Amino acid sequence: MSRFFVNLVLVLVVIMSGACSSTSSTALPDLNGSSWVAVQIGDLTPPENIQSTLYFDQGKINGKAACNSFFGEYTIEDGNLAMSGIGSTMMFCAEGMVQETAFLGALEATAAYRLEGERLSLLDADGKTLAELAKLQHAQLEGPLWQLSTLNNGQQAVSSLPAGVEITAQFADGRVSGSAGCNKYFADYTVDGDQLTVSGVGSTKMFCGEPKGVMDQEALFLQAMEKAARFEIREQSLTVFDVEGGVLLQFVVAGDAP
Repeated sequence: MSRFFVNLVLVLVVIMSGACSSTSSTALPDLNGSSWVAVQIGDLTPPENIQSTLYFDQGKINGKAACNSFFGEYTIEDGNLAMSGIGSTMMFCAEGMVQETAFLGALEATAAYRLEGERLSLLDADGKTLAELAKLQHAQLEGPLWQLSTLNNGQQAVSSLPAGVEITAQFADGRVSGSAGCNKYFADYTVDGDQLTVSGVGSTKMFCGEPKGVMDQEALFLQAMEKAARFEIREQSLTVFDVEGGVLLQFVVAGDAP
């Protein structure tokens, strides 16, 4: 066998090995930080008023199965996607239980995925589509009028507001303002990625005797704003965390800026 032929064979082997390596190393887009809503689960089409959602966050998954919230873990390796340790709350709802069972079953059976634009397909080990999901659209920090739904009561417990109390926040151009329950408040804020700092909090000085507890709630709210360190927006809800990751405040969109 001539030296030229041997060298030619070696060159071809190197080229083919490189091509195979390139193909096998081609990775699917990462799902970390993405959030989705199911548009099809097997033969079931979820109604608009009952959503099944899925959030990927650094090896963890969570979301709303339909009635209950769920949680678990996920791994991605060589294009394979596995979700494990899935658990959920145990509420019963008159509607959505069939959808919930189907959705959680699809998650547990997922072995791979396909991502095309803003569509995510969950696939079983044979490549059959278990569920189709669309990318969730989230509100922006600036623009909406945010209405407080729950806040930390100062004892590391999140509670709802007293009846008749409305607390709001609107972020725009480095200033946040709104109603603290009784008084109007204002402050400066800065955002760096998901980091949120609120400073220079001030307010008007009215006293409100009703509803009961409104002044205490106002003081807790303003203290919580000053402790803000990070925020997270999912769909139409905003959660503010302290430096240790504890939940301080939870808002929902009340309306758009005028």
